[in-house]
Amino acid sequence: MGTIAARDCLLVLELTEQVAAALLIAVRQGIELRQKQNPDFMEENPMSKEATEFVKNLCNLIPFIQGGLPVEPILRRLLRTIQSQDLLLY
Repeated sequence: MGTIAARDCLLVLELTEQVAAALLIAVRQGIELRQKQNPDFMEENPMSKEATEFVKNLCNLIPFIQGGLPVEPILRRLLRTIQSQDLLLY
């Protein structure tokens, strides 16, 4: 039972990383779309210094997805970044 539980736990962690990566891509898209809709969006909705730095790093890491740009390579690269703990969350 312990071996099966350990494998299941690893699978849950991998799936959680995938969901987190997809969510970060959605966050990056949402920020860009809001800024296109309202150029003053970031000034009107101030964030903490840490959150601002995180968003900046996220935008540098993930390109804006438009017009048929394949998402899978971006998702895989982001997963590697999450797994290597190179993405500073705070």
